[in-house]
Amino acid sequence: MRSPPSRAGAPGNLRQAPHRPVRKHVGNPRRNHHHVRTRSESLDVLPADQRPEIRAFVPPVAHHLEPFADAARRRQDKGDFWWELRACDYYDVLDGAKIVYPDIAKGPRFFLDEGRTYIANTAYCLGSADPYLLGILNSKLFWFVIGKLSIPFGTRAGEFRYRLIYQYMANVPIRPISPDNSDDRRLHDLLVVLVRRMLALNQQLEGAISPPAKTPIERQIQATDAEIDRLVCELYGLTEEETQIVNGETGRWARYEAE
Repeated sequence: MRSPPSRAGAPGNLRQAPHRPVRKHVGNPRRNHHHVRTRSESLDVLPADQRPEIRAFVPPVAHHLEPFADAARRRQDKGDFWWELRACDYYDVLDGAKIVYPDIAKGPRFFLDEGRTYIANTAYCLGSADPYLLGILNSKLFWFVIGKLSIPFGTRAGEFRYRLIYQYMANVPIRPISPDNSDDRRLHDLLVVLVRRMLALNQQLEGAISPPAKTPIERQIQATDAEIDRLVCELYGLTEEETQIVNGETGRWARYEAE
């Protein structure tokens, strides 16, 4: 492709000398299970905070976008130049360790991302790598509460799906820990140990190839998961009867037979 003569330094000139984009890993939380994420894909990103060094796309992208230039200039959500989106305000969160989860799910699918993975629509993230918080979010008790706050978004495979948008997530109480309370510290530390064990077990499972190798690890994951559920109920002061209600109503992550 031959490029027309460029105007060096002109801010509106799309076809400047090509710059090397920043390659980011992009995950799809819809494919994840709780504590676990699937492999991510790659995306080339031109962050706004790297301009004016990076002010243009590579030539093939420029060629593709040129027919849309007039319409793009009329957009309300453009950045400084017509080919840009508005600058992201949370690159620091995306580039750090965080808890990522999908917008809609049949059960808890919160996972800890320490690989600076970017997220695609539709997903959210919390700028925290706290294993204590991760354990609560992936518990049956959390999903029981979400089932009372959120509105079912249809069913899939016989299970209700719930939206995890801000208005619902913000109303879920996260149990605070008092550093002066020995019981609080004990429960907190035990939950952190269990969550780290769960993360390690899932890494082992990912590396297991044969069914005989996977089976014992899967059993340990199920046992650890059940212990996390029990501990979270204890953290929130549930009675044995209340715990049975939570376990019975959530089943396999709020599973109901579709009518």
